[in-house]
Formats: sequence, C-alpha cells, structure tokens
Amino acid sequence: MKKVCKTIIASILFLTLHSYSFAQPSNDNCTGATNLTSNISCNNSGSSVRNATASAGVPGVPCVSGTHYDVWFSFTAAGPTHTATISNREQNFTNPEVAIFSGSCGALTQLSCGTTTTTATGLITGTTYYVRVSNVGAAVTSKGKFDICITHLPPPAANDNCATATAITSGFSCNTSSGNLQYATSSGPSGACGGATATTTYDVWYRFQAVATTHTITLSSLGSSLSAANTYLEVLSGACGSLTSLGCQSASTRQTITGLTIGTFYFVRVYVTTN
Repeated sequence: MKKVCKTIIASILFLTLHSYSFAQPSNDNCTGATNLTSNISCNNSGSSVRNATASAGVPGVPCVSGTHYDVWFSFTAAGPTHTATISNREQNFTNPEVAIFSGSCGALTQLSCGTTTTTATGLITGTTYYVRVSNVGAAVTSKGKFDICITHLPPPAANDNCATATAITSGFSCNTSSGNLQYATSSGPSGACGGATATTTYDVWYRFQAVATTHTITLSSLGSSLSAANTYLEVLSGACGSLTSLGCQSASTRQTITGLTIGTFYFVRVYVTTN
C-alpha cells in the first residue's frame, strides 16, 4: 500500500510540473491583456513571451514578417502621443515586434509598429488602447522574459491653442512675457512664411488689444533648439477658427503690423516647423 501511494504522489507531481511548463501567459490573448499605466518617464513592468501562442486575425501590416507569438497589454491614453518600449529581453526572445492598436478585442486597428519601440499619435485622452508584443517566427519555450513601459509627453503650455491664448499688453517699451514651445502641438495651418514648405507646425498663441494702428511684436532669447530660420511669428485678425493672417515673419524675430483698428483684439502665433 505504501508503494502504491508513493507512485500516485509521484504521478501527480509529474502531471503538475508537466502542465505548468506548457502553460500560456495570462495575457496570451487580447481579452486577457495586462493593464499598464503610462508615465512621462519609463516605468518598466516585467513580462514574458514564454509559451505564448499566435493570435489569429490580428489586423494591420506587421513590421516584422512571419508568425507572431504574442502577449497583450492595454493602457489608458493620458495625451495624444504614446510610446511603447520593450527592453531587457532574455536570450530566446530573438525577433521582437511591438505594435499599438485602437478599438476593442476582435475589432482592432493597428496604429503603429516597430521592433523594440513604437509611437502612436492622435490618441484620445481617456481611451483604452492595446499593445501586442511578439516574437516572430518561432514560439519561445524558455528564457523569454522582457520589460515593457508606456510613456507619454508632458502636457504643452497652457496657450497651446488659439482658444487659450495668453493675453499680452502693448506698451511704449518692450514688456517681455515668457513662452515655451516645448511639447507644443499643431493647431494652426501647415506651411510657413515666405513660400517655405513644411508639413507640420508646432505653435503657441497670444492675444493683444490694439492701442494704436501700428504695433511691433518682438521675439527674443530663443532657446537652443530654436533659431530665426525655423521659428515664425504671425499676426492674425478675427476669431479662433476663422482667422486671417495679417503678416508672417521668418528669419527675423520682429514683426511690425500696420492698419490695425484701435480697441480690436488680435492674435499672435509663434511656431516652429518640421518638414
């Protein structure tokens, strides 16, 4: 009887270990995605692609061709731009891909993909998005751990949009107000002054009330990443959403506008361009 009991115990132990060694990760499918919190700096969470299976019917063109043995994550957008990054891969996680999706499990749309990092733009704050991390070409049966983090940009300045333009007051001498284009988003028309071409403009906004028919706006103390060649100053009339450009200046830090109506409010747009 004692020998039989030992045999039964040994069999149960073998079956338990056998089952554990072939268990899939809890986030093997989109519906079991592990929730991550986005931060301004990378805050890694550990995970693994060991024994991950290949999800069927995942939409989008992959960055790495082949069968994707994947695990899934989700996050809530804290702003319009987020980056998913994987690092510290164990030796058998040899052919990585990371992709960001919108939608819901079973009805996903791929927004971006890369090998170890990818960035998606145009996200909606408060909306849930999904991240797929995969080893392409072969299932990983051992040594498949990795770290993952989701990051987003800090918020832009309060005057990032026309509707929240910072009020400035005209004077007989220069009364300086500080500004910052760091993390500014694109809210004005594309293009640039003087016929220059640009696909994206990143801007901040100001408004002033005319106290004379002629006003001069001056930019000074440009940061190290800005120059007179890529920083523009534009004066506009009208209301947000229905503005008319009165003048635009590049390669200079001063703009003089004439023919203004005393008592009328005007907008000043400061922006930098990328091609």
